[in-house]
Amino acid sequence: MTNNQLQTILNANPTLCLYGFEDNLNHKIGSYGNVSTATSPMTEKWIPNIEKCIEWLSRQQVIRRFYADRYSQNLKVCVEQESKMYIPAGCMIVACIHLGIPWKRREGTPDILIPISTKHMRS
Repeated sequence: MTNNQLQTILNANPTLCLYGFEDNLNHKIGSYGNVSTATSPMTEKWIPNIEKCIEWLSRQQVIRRFYADRYSQNLKVCVEQESKMYIPAGCMIVACIHLGIPWKRREGTPDILIPISTKHMRS
């Protein structure tokens, strides 16, 4: 991933920050104080983390259906376990967009749902 590719994704998704999307958050279901493009911007410093997400997602089987437990915050933990590095949820979102994997917003949260199969999940 290049800085230009990252900037293109961020320009198309202006509410995307390091921890996910900062708009339409339901503060009753979670603590989202750190989800802000002003205080937690996605920068080129995070490209190595995004690339780890790209590598991991590239090995997964994309399916048609969205499941409630397959969302960016949840799936980024798989990348953390494999890479032994911290992965902000926004990095998983950028990787998903970069790869052209279909996604949809997880209502009331900064996360997205990603339609991958956990049956064949590959580490």
